[in-house]
Amino acid sequence: MENKTFSHYTIIRKLGSGGMASVYLAEDNELPRQVALKLLPNQFIADKDLTERFFREARAAAKLEHPNIILIYEASVYQGQPFIAMQYIEGPTVAELISAKGKIEIEEAVSIICKVLETLEAAHKKGIFHRDIKPTNVMLKDGKYVRVIDFGIAKAQTDSNLTAAGTAFGTPAYMAPEQFSASPDANAALYDVYAVGVTFYYMLCGKLPFEGDNPYAIRDLKIYKRPINPSAMASNIPPALDDVVMKAMAANPKDRYQSAQEMYEAVHGALKATQTAIIDIKEDPAVFREPTRAKKPKPKWPIAVAAGLVLLIAGYFGLKNLRENEGNSVAPDTTNIEAVPIKLSTPVTLLPKEGATITDTDKPKFVWSSVEGDNVSYFLEYSTDPSFLEGLHYNFRDTINYSPTALANGTYFWHVQAVIANGGPVSNFSQTASFVLNKSAASPPPQEGIISITVNEPSSIYVDGKLMKAKTTNWKDSFLIGKHKLRVENQASVELKYEETVEVTAGKTIDREFTFTFPPANADLVVATPGYTAKIFVDGIEHPELTATTVTLSPGDHLIMVRRVDNESEMQKNVSVERGKTNKVIFDFSTQAITEE
Repeated sequence: MENKTFSHYTIIRKLGSGGMASVYLAEDNELPRQVALKLLPNQFIADKDLTERFFREARAAAKLEHPNIILIYEASVYQGQPFIAMQYIEGPTVAELISAKGKIEIEEAVSIICKVLETLEAAHKKGIFHRDIKPTNVMLKDGKYVRVIDFGIAKAQTDSNLTAAGTAFGTPAYMAPEQFSASPDANAALYDVYAVGVTFYYMLCGKLPFEGDNPYAIRDLKIYKRPINPSAMASNIPPALDDVVMKAMAANPKDRYQSAQEMYEAVHGALKATQTAIIDIKEDPAVFREPTRAKKPKPKWPIAVAAGLVLLIAGYFGLKNLRENEGNSVAPDTTNIEAVPIKLSTPVTLLPKEGATITDTDKPKFVWSSVEGDNVSYFLEYSTDPSFLEGLHYNFRDTINYSPTALANGTYFWHVQAVIANGGPVSNFSQTASFVLNKSAASPPPQEGIISITVNEPSSIYVDGKLMKAKTTNWKDSFLIGKHKLRVENQASVELKYEETVEVTAGKTIDREFTFTFPPANADLVVATPGYTAKIFVDGIEHPELTATTVTLSPGDHLIMVRRVDNESEMQKNVSVERGKTNKVIFDFSTQAITEE
């Protein structure tokens, strides 16, 4: 693409590329300036959803007149290819700064975060929520002027069709726990507050508060585990900043700062209390809001759920079955080691005993007791590092005991905390206990194997009559060797259930796939707009016929929107359709009334 003319731009060189766009440095041949030219790749041009998302970034940024948001010069289509021309700035991202320095000094980190919060507060007041704040989306122009970039998944309050319930957008390490399930009732401003908290933590500490092998593991840790205080990671961080960062990252959105402005004031209050100065990162004197170039006509595609870089995470969290792969297995504990009383918020008992040495005849097993009741689970941490910073293992349990499948020799430290689903911890961690594992090199063969089940549609999985997980398509867990009876159920399917007996062998994985079929959908919905002709959109997708007409749908809830052909005014409603009957919804544009029959 170098030296190629595109519209009235001459492309100089490629700056970078991502999952759904490539960015080039280009010369504007009409005005004396260089621009960053973002192009949608050819393979995505035919996808109206992705194209809508692409232009949404330009619309969101153009609506926000703020010096910390890059200028949008033009958003249009040239020879069938969508593009956005925006302000070109030189400077590192915060992620690049952290990569170079290891972490960012307190005063500079605070200054950057305050500018980000100012920017988000201005966006939130306009009804625009970024939803993907992270170090790579914060730049420093010329190394000193903050810019918040990439509004590609930003969502406006009025964009009710842009995100379907159960569809999550964002980067898992920075997403709020409730963002994974993408509830339509969630406060998206608090997504941004949480992401700023994680970004602030990363800037101060040089590492993320939560790290996992996959989005599910990261999400589970966000709900159940309290991260290590930043001041424990670096002694020069004042404890007052601990409180700010931890509140911003609260698992329950009600416990967070309720606005970017509130967090901004808390940061300043913490610094005032510790007499820490803020570096004066000034506004860029060269910034002014230029009028966006008039857009060329482009198709009015329906707003739909964006695809491409979308992360789809739905269904029940399945927190209780999280397991670790720890290497070779050891047999469950059969030795009664003396209990030692250690406190949570209420008295508990822990095994092994503090300082105990476990040999070949004494197998490790964690046991504790609690009076927290039956409505809690437990978060167990154990590590060879007494600070729990390195070599950390963790496990969520419904029970008050856990036998790890294998541990290497060494001294182990462990503690346990009572937690509740979606609500975070309900107690402090217990005092830390330790034990020494001293086993000979010849370990007994593993006595467990793994059962792995894949289903084409969300179904309930049972093993030996016990429900392992509901509404899931992928599941696995370890079981003792021997025969086990599997049952996979889907009451909406033709088959209803599958049953099979499998034999688990030591150290092996049994893979099973099940496919359910379903009766054809036969629910009809009549959509009418008396006195007017309107386009119909079902769950964000345009129907080929105009009103009044009958739409065939799958049974269940659907978002129906109608848009008048003459003036494009809109009405919408969530409608529940039932199989075997004709459903009807009437949109009266004259009275703005919506009637279901």
